[in-house]
Amino acid sequence: MGRKISVTDFVRLSLESNLFFLRIMKEHSLFLEAGFLPIDSDLARQADQFKEQFNALLREAVSLANRNVSRVVLSSGEVVTDKTLRAEQKTIELSGIPIDTELTLDELMLEPGASDPSLETAVANLNQRAIALTQELIQFKTRILNQMLSCTLFTFNYPLLIDHIRREALFFVEVHGK
Repeated sequence: MGRKISVTDFVRLSLESNLFFLRIMKEHSLFLEAGFLPIDSDLARQADQFKEQFNALLREAVSLANRNVSRVVLSSGEVVTDKTLRAEQKTIELSGIPIDTELTLDELMLEPGASDPSLETAVANLNQRAIALTQELIQFKTRILNQMLSCTLFTFNYPLLIDHIRREALFFVEVHGK
């Protein structure tokens, strides 16, 4: 039986986790989108839809996180770094794939603070939607990996990368679902 955490810790820890993992899931979706050939444009569109859905959840997490997360996490480089924006701009330039750089600017402006317990319901709702969307992304990654391994799909992403990003999504669901 696990130890029950306080509401303020739940809010802070959930938001910190969402800031980290939602960005990663968004980036995974971008990797997938960029790796498909024109013949698989339907898969690229699906990956783009995941990217946009994770972007929307991340935008919500950023809005809730301002003055509700620790200084340690914000300064750790786990959320964004001083290189994130430039990397996104270069990715847009080289790939033509749109990325919401305004969101990165908002993340760079986040301020630390004590967690507001009145956010418990909003954060719990965000957690549930993040888990549900990540579970859908896991299914998508699994399907892609299985098709790659059965030689029925080509992507510029290696199977080991797909397996890795799938395991990260599984880890997020496992940790965040508790």
